[in-house]
Amino acid sequence: MTPSKMLVEVRKILTLAAHEELLPYFAEVAKSIKSDGSIVTVADTAMQLRLQRDLAQRWPQYALLGEEMADAEQVSLLARMGSGLWCLDPLDGTSNFANGIPFFTVSLGLLIDGQLTMGWIYDPLRRECFMAAKGEGAWLNDTRLSYHQDAQPLRGCIGVVDFKRLRSYLAAR
Repeated sequence: MTPSKMLVEVRKILTLAAHEELLPYFAEVAKSIKSDGSIVTVADTAMQLRLQRDLAQRWPQYALLGEEMADAEQVSLLARMGSGLWCLDPLDGTSNFANGIPFFTVSLGLLIDGQLTMGWIYDPLRRECFMAAKGEGAWLNDTRLSYHQDAQPLRGCIGVVDFKRLRSYLAAR
């Protein structure tokens, strides 16, 4: 299968799963706090289990490392990654999702021999899927994205910091 066909096939899997597993819970979900201080919901877990199943049906040769797995399981998967490994954040922006803030995505990457070869970021509310394959280019849904050499200077950029993941003395600074 060509990389561009795989990008589209995975996009279909992500799209269907997000609309069935995430959107029914948006802003209406109970949340709990993980040991690292981040939020987890039933939507995170449902999405991860769904993608683990759906991706394994199509590409059984690749294991899935998901954010909602126990640390020991993640370490084990990374140590025996083999020829391929899906890396998934099933609900990137759980805090926003749980609080009804419409900025969250599903983030998925495919590592082959330890190298990131493909990636997808899907925003189900906007129905936008950004995806790219190494050496093949990038797309927003069905539109190929172009690269412009005249990049903006850093002073023209915006950055976001997630203060809950910083140590308190650093966040205060």
